[in-house]
Amino acid sequence: MLCGVVFISLRKYYIRCERNACTVAAIGFANKYMDKDELEKLLEVSAMADLIAKLIEKNVVEIAKKMLKRGMSIDAVAEDTGLEESTIRALYAELDVA
Repeated sequence: MLCGVVFISLRKYYIRCERNACTVAAIGFANKYMDKDELEKLLEVSAMADLIAKLIEKNVVEIAKKMLKRGMSIDAVAEDTGLEESTIRALYAELDVA
């Protein structure tokens, strides 16, 4: 069940990244129509969204490490976390799993 939650979190993270790209475009457009205080609030919200996304990514990496330590296959970890196989192989190489 935890793996499903992680996958959903990752999906939200990638959607949030796409939204951030849209936010940047909107900020450029809004700059003409918003005052300085409103624009600063919008930038603060965008920065908080980035911070949350980074925390989620860090958490997913830690979960992937735990899964590898428990002996789960690289394919299973990739499927459950949504991380790239190359990323998981690099994590595996860092661990003392033998």
